[in-house]
Amino acid sequence: MRQIPRHILWAWLFVALWVLVIMSFASDSFSATRTSGLLTPLLRWLDPEMSWERIREIHALTRKMAHAVEYAVLAILGFRAFRITLAVPLLHVALLTLGIVLAVAGLDELRQSWIPTRSGSLADVALDCAGGALAVIALILVHRRLGVRSPVASSGA
Repeated sequence: MRQIPRHILWAWLFVALWVLVIMSFASDSFSATRTSGLLTPLLRWLDPEMSWERIREIHALTRKMAHAVEYAVLAILGFRAFRITLAVPLLHVALLTLGIVLAVAGLDELRQSWIPTRSGSLADVALDCAGGALAVIALILVHRRLGVRSPVASSGA
């Protein structure tokens, strides 16, 4: 029986751990009410005259940016894991990575729809996928710019 190289196991472990981080962000602890309780005092400290409307806007923007960033990180980790696991062209790696991003985003929003203080949203799935797609595009551009070639499949013999 062929053993899986350690670096591949580590790569997929990081993907799995990041999925757990994403799922923890979908808990009640990171609901809008809870994050508002953290962000509002900070914004008030930075600008005591800031309007409540402006605070709500910044809070909403911060939460949406967090979606894009957390799924960009997932895409980076997934892209790397696929690159070192499979000897396939970059386009295939990109599509597989985006498949993972879409699957996790969909499951995450579905899970949130069952939590009383959260809500599932197709718009958030789209935002998550956009964050993942931007990361994948950046990775492909970097690979091409640096002339990184697709890995050669190992024979396993």
